[in-house]
Amino acid sequence: MLTQKNKLRNVLNSQLDGLKQALVVDFAGIALYDAINLELRWRLASGSLNDRYSNVVVRNDKGICGKALQTKRTFVIADFPADKADTALEFPILIIEELKSAIGTPMIFNEQLIGVLLVGTRKRRQFVDEDIKKVETVAADVLATYLKLGNSANAEDDQEFEEASLISEFFVSAKAQYNKNLQLFLLDQRITRISRGQQLEIIDLIDTVLVTIFKVNQVQVKCYCAFTSEEFISLQFEINQYFELAGVTFSDLATKARKINGRVELNCEKDRSELSIRFRSWV
Repeated sequence: MLTQKNKLRNVLNSQLDGLKQALVVDFAGIALYDAINLELRWRLASGSLNDRYSNVVVRNDKGICGKALQTKRTFVIADFPADKADTALEFPILIIEELKSAIGTPMIFNEQLIGVLLVGTRKRRQFVDEDIKKVETVAADVLATYLKLGNSANAEDDQEFEEASLISEFFVSAKAQYNKNLQLFLLDQRITRISRGQQLEIIDLIDTVLVTIFKVNQVQVKCYCAFTSEEFISLQFEINQYFELAGVTFSDLATKARKINGRVELNCEKDRSELSIRFRSWV
């Protein structure tokens, strides 16, 4: 029986194969956005020369995916590297896959970037409007597939580690408590394998933040928990409105973070806020 992850991968691979054949291109790939590390990573590809594409990381406004991320629009390169002679090294996926012409289309849901769909050819090609529209249509289909099956895959992951850690149990209870107002994303399951005492410290931090935030009515929160490197764990809370922490509360939270060699940052804007806690890991 296929797991939801395998089912998702199979469906997405099928969509990539179909797009590659329909447009008669050499390569079609999907890069997914990591909201914690603010980077794109290539996850799936059809027609790749080897597996090196999976090691490519795109940050900021670099490369064809970075341009699509920055502008949230389809980005086209007609003749690489001639068109980008001064910045060719910023397009590693084109170099690794030996692509001359390419189209990159962002996949966006509720104004949040999910990923980028890329197609390319190893011979120079002038893509026409019909080609671009086809890529954008398939990108919408890929996004719909990812949102539908990806949620099931995440739920399956929850079931896999539900009995294995305190953090997973806490995530299940928090989801039930705050219902649709809270989305929790455990982006690295190594966190579920740290000691119980260390998990309790992380749970205490998350619970302190959530209790404080949900004193405000009609607030929506996304919480991401991940390793940002081999040395650091990050908790990131995205809040859908302007939000400030009272001095005493912020001080209490900062004290808890310092006990595990961490620090707290809060950035507030007119219609959104972001609270980040970063601390050293124990693995």
